[in-house]
Amino acid sequence: MSVEDQFEGDERALLKHIQELLDVRMKDKRKRYVHSLGVAETALHLAEVYGVDRFDAAAAGLIHDWDKVLSDDELVTRALHYGIKIAGSPSAAASAFWAYRKLRRKKYPATALLTVRRRKKHAPTP
Repeated sequence: MSVEDQFEGDERALLKHIQELLDVRMKDKRKRYVHSLGVAETALHLAEVYGVDRFDAAAAGLIHDWDKVLSDDELVTRALHYGIKIAGSPSAAASAFWAYRKLRRKKYPATALLTVRRRKKHAPTP
């Protein structure tokens, strides 16, 4: 069962749309695409375990590597354009910014964006 199949209505439609965009964006990076689907499933599971918003977790999981298909030069250019200070990985800064900007239904706590970066092996057993 895919992530969007676990939702209804507008949330289901939006997650399906994000996944379709991700599929096109990562057409040459299939491993990264499959990885993002797995992160979305893990984020959804963690949201259920910790009682936080399931949709936000699934959406953040899908887009967490959104800009990893871009070169570091392109990421730095985007960061400069949007006034983002870069400390560490340019791809992490750009991805987090995209998540906040595109899916800003409510303010994401910083920990929510970082939580979805954890790998499945680190997920707690419910």
